[in-house]
Amino acid sequence: TVFLSAVYVPARKSVSKIFWHLSNSGATPTTAANFVGLYSSAGTRLASVDVGSLVPAIGLKSTDIPDMTLEPGTYWVAFVFNAGTLPAMPRTTGISGSTSIVNVNLTPSTFRFATNGAGLTALPTTINPANNVAGPSYWSAIG
Repeated sequence: TVFLSAVYVPARKSVSKIFWHLSNSGATPTTAANFVGLYSSAGTRLASVDVGSLVPAIGLKSTDIPDMTLEPGTYWVAFVFNAGTLPAMPRTTGISGSTSIVNVNLTPSTFRFATNGAGLTALPTTINPANNVAGPSYWSAIG
């Protein structure tokens, strides 16, 4: 499953990193099938990095992406993991219906947290934001 976490860029910004966190490690990651990336609000993939070597360890991750300048707007940090034991990321818990709460008054194409696609071993070149489904609220940042 591709998990999406929206980040808002308020002013033109140069970025070269994606920050994310694993609260539980993954075991036996599938080779070349674990990625972190960045998508535009239109669903165009801007970056994709193989992070399979990072899946077995918990903690804060800093993944280098190609330097790029982002215009103001919404972007999605994307995650896809494939492993014998999937890693876990920190997220909201203890709130009944939390996937609805974090996306209140938003449409699928503007969800803050979503999933988009399943059964994938890489981040697709494009996603259709209208097909977003409310998902867990995974933490991420860009810088």
